[in-house]
Amino acid sequence: MVALGATSAHFAQGNFQYDISALAGDATKPISIALTIEFLDQEILDLQDAIPQVTKNLIAAQLGRQPNDPTLDLVAYMSTPIGQEAEKTAKSAVDEAIKVITSSKRVEVRVEIDSNRINGSSAIYNMIIGYIEQRLSPEKTIFSYFPADRSLPVGGDRYSNRAARF
Repeated sequence: MVALGATSAHFAQGNFQYDISALAGDATKPISIALTIEFLDQEILDLQDAIPQVTKNLIAAQLGRQPNDPTLDLVAYMSTPIGQEAEKTAKSAVDEAIKVITSSKRVEVRVEIDSNRINGSSAIYNMIIGYIEQRLSPEKTIFSYFPADRSLPVGGDRYSNRAARF
């Protein structure tokens, strides 16, 4: 979205600060962006490790919590019968999503944007993709939440050698 000129990397997450006309040309028409992601065999194997974290993230999202909220706050909720039931339901949904990914080795995620809101097609798939992406080192990741770190040269040898010559 930053590269397309629809928003700035400096806007706080969660605030609806997007220039829809930068994407669609006509802010009255909704925008649909779809992305099909294929998973490597190793990534599919790694999904089993993702289940506890994605389950916790899904529960937190359903409660309206932000990713950087303290995780210890969930302990009391998860200790209640309602929290335990929420965990069973969320884990079942995550297990099912991982089964789909394991069998097809791909997933399509979609985002719908209009002048009032942004909706994703699947919170679970978004969280699974985020989990895998966060495990990659910066030079290997495809998606960037902070574009400046992707603008830096890999290795930096070219620049350090130039500095040494002066």
